Amino acid sequence: MSQKVRLGKQEKVVINFLSIYPKGIWLNELIEKFSFTNSYKRTMLKRLQRLKRKGLIIIREEINPITGKMEKRVYLKR
Repeated sequence: MSQKVRLGKQEKVVINFLSIYPKGIWLNELIEKFSFTNSYKRTMLKRLQRLKRKGLIIIREEINPITGKMEKRVYLKR
């Protein structure tokens, strides 16, 4: 039996934004999209971790082909 997940207003905005990118988006691009100041970046990271705990998103480490470094990529769980 699946339980209904409660989402906040800004969590819904993030989920709707991630639905535009079915192949995922880099974590730093997502944070830059939603945070305009450095103090809000920590809040955004906490929000993403909450969504991960709720089972709505997946955060994986992958090699970025542009930079060649390991970076985190965010996917919407279907």
